[in-house]
Amino acid sequence: MSELGASTLPVSRVLAAAVIAAGLAGCEGVPKQTSQQQRSPLSQQIAIDTPGVPGAHCTLSSVTVGRQTLTTPASIEVDRSPEIIVVLCRKPCYLDASAMLSPEGLRRQDGTVVYSYPAETAITLRPADRCDAAPAKQRPAAP
Repeated sequence: MSELGASTLPVSRVLAAAVIAAGLAGCEGVPKQTSQQQRSPLSQQIAIDTPGVPGAHCTLSSVTVGRQTLTTPASIEVDRSPEIIVVLCRKPCYLDASAMLSPEGLRRQDGTVVYSYPAETAITLRPADRCDAAPAKQRPAAP
């Protein structure tokens, strides 16, 4: 009966096992990136909502974003900036409401500053005392 030792294994199998082991050894040490980390550090996603009043039209305005319009609830990607973003929301039969999104700066070790806006903003729309919203126009019936 012959003894099996390292000298009887083909070199190709030993090399293949070493390559696989080396590849797997690094798997545990690699942190998984979150979706926020995968995005550019120069921009971020912000969410605007009008709780209880979906479908409001909101306009975001600033030097950085220019003028962007969305319908709530919605998310939008904006550039990180020290500029305040003004949000104005409107919906028929509700009073207009606005909010100012102020960025918060975080100084990094290399001396640069990274700005972040609140990830979520809720804007409360209050019902108007009376509603002057025009009803949808009906087309006359075809003859």
